[in-house]
Parts: sequence; C-alpha cells; structure tokens
Amino acid sequence: MKINIIDIIIITFIIFSSLPAFIKGFISEIFSIFAWISALLVGIYSYKLITIYLAKFMGTDFSVKILIASGVLFVLSLILFLNMGQLALRMMPMIKYDSVNRALGFIFGIVRGLIIVGFAYLLLSWIEPNPDNYPKYLKEAKLLPMIVKGTNQLLTLVPKCLDTKLVENPNT
Repeated sequence: MKINIIDIIIITFIIFSSLPAFIKGFISEIFSIFAWISALLVGIYSYKLITIYLAKFMGTDFSVKILIASGVLFVLSLILFLNMGQLALRMMPMIKYDSVNRALGFIFGIVRGLIIVGFAYLLLSWIEPNPDNYPKYLKEAKLLPMIVKGTNQLLTLVPKCLDTKLVENPNT
C-alpha cells in the first residue's frame, strides 16, 4: 500500500492534534472547547450592544461595525472563558496528572483532528463540487474514501435547512 503526500499530511495533522490534547488532558480540552464555543456565541449574539456605540465614533459601513464588534466581543470573551477554565483546573490539581484524563485527551485529539479534516474536505467539496477536477494526488489518496465517509457522517449532524448537498465519493 503506497501512501501519498495527502495521506502523510492528514496523518501528521491528526497526530499534531492529539499530542497537545494528551499533554493537556481531556478535562482541559473540554474547558478550551467550551471557551471557544462560548466566545463565538457571545460574538454572534451580542454584537448589537457594541455596534450602537461604534456608530458614534466610526463613519464606516455598517457591516464593518458588525465585524469589529463581533471580533472584539469574541476576543474578550475568549480570554475571559479561557481564564475561567484555567481557574477551574487549578481547583482540581490531581486531575491534570491522571492517566485516564490524558488517555481520553489523546482520543479527543484524534477525534478533533478527524473532524477538522472532514470540515476541510467539506470546504473543498463546496469550492469544487466535481471530484473529477481534484488534483491527481488528492484523488489517489488512500485515506480519501474514509474522509468522504466521515464527512458524510458530519453532514448528518447538520440541520436539514443548512444541508444543501451531500459529499460524493470520488472513488466510486
């Protein structure tokens, strides 16, 4: 079985996703994911509060104000939530060194890497819907059928109103 550069990149990416998760542990990774998702939600749903104040100081386009307000709220919320997670971890000092926590962190890192690879393939399939137009090295990747299957599994989690098309397997 000959692997190509895409297979090596995918495997390397998954390893680089799982090693920090192994070092930090599962609980720390969960706090980090919670912080990122919470900050994203704050940025999406609270930008109107800052946009009103930006209107007094900026004469730019309204969409730029929304982007600035969302970005500022996201960054400030992310800093706050990450610090809250670190504070919570300091209250549980023994869990950081638990082998089960680290093993679960490693598994979590692998799953996170696979999900990111799936989203990357989903983005590629939206940019270039015809798999026949993919570069040769991508079409010949041994991991591609598994990535396509995983991406289709991710799409089952997307609400039907957002799901415009399913990813097709280019090797069939």
